[in-house]
Amino acid sequence: MLDTLQRSKKFFLVCLIFLVLLTACGNTDVKTSKASLPPAESNIDTSLKAPNWVEKSPIQQSPNFTEDKKVQSVVNLIATGDNLYHDAVIKDGKQKDGSYDYNYIYENIKKAVKSSDLAIVNQETPIAGNNLKVQGYPT
Repeated sequence: MLDTLQRSKKFFLVCLIFLVLLTACGNTDVKTSKASLPPAESNIDTSLKAPNWVEKSPIQQSPNFTEDKKVQSVVNLIATGDNLYHDAVIKDGKQKDGSYDYNYIYENIKKAVKSSDLAIVNQETPIAGNNLKVQGYPT
């Protein structure tokens, strides 16, 4: 038993060393190729000129901004991904009048979301219109 364990450890170590050497020998040079075709001709008419009123407009000077006013901004961001409604969750949110209410799902994170400046969620629920109704995963 001990002999088998030692052989397994040696085999694992040899495989690990092999993988490290294999990844260390890779070519890291990235070659970029230039486009072999000339740029396509443009259909833009370059003979067109700006209207006279544009040329006669006075040039507006931008306001003077000073460099010594340094403003530090902080944005509080909260984000989540894969907000996916399965069939059981969809059924659980259906109300007696036929509408859907999922506020209960987010009740535990409501305070954190409201305290952030920006809240983002990756919604992965099919939105297919009234003809196909609400569908979950898997469909």
